[in-house]
Amino acid sequence: MIVMKRKQIMIVSIAALVAIAGYLNWSYDKAPETAENFGEVKLVSNQGSEAVQEENDFFSEARLEREIGRSQSVASLQGIMQDANSSAEARKGAEEEMLSIATLSEKESTAENLLRAKGFEDVVIYISDGKVTAVVKTKGLQSEDVAKIVDVITAQTGIPASDINIVESA
Repeated sequence: MIVMKRKQIMIVSIAALVAIAGYLNWSYDKAPETAENFGEVKLVSNQGSEAVQEENDFFSEARLEREIGRSQSVASLQGIMQDANSSAEARKGAEEEMLSIATLSEKESTAENLLRAKGFEDVVIYISDGKVTAVVKTKGLQSEDVAKIVDVITAQTGIPASDINIVESA
């Protein structure tokens, strides 16, 4: 019964990763065609607009690249699990790794959403080897901001504050 639940969780997690990657790809490729609709802003000068576009794209690209990398890892692990020549130990290891990837993805996503809810414009979180790197879109972090970020990340990941690195991106 436990094996069935783990497989179901894994399948749902993989489906969620694929859906997120698809959505990010769609939103990244989606660009406004014209500014003729009511309420849209039309840029008159191109000076400085590329920097703003690059800044906004960084967070979208970072999430997309993270999800693509994970999707590739999941595909490799699925290959191991489906290969008739794979040992039971290799299949079990692949299954555990897939579960680990799904868990990390969920923790990162939840922490990012909670930080945006706390007023940060945009955040990308990477969890790797028991350490966290958070890239936060801000124009100067105050000590209260750092405390909020560390509190949310620690609560969601269980990783101690000493293993959390915060990077500001203006």
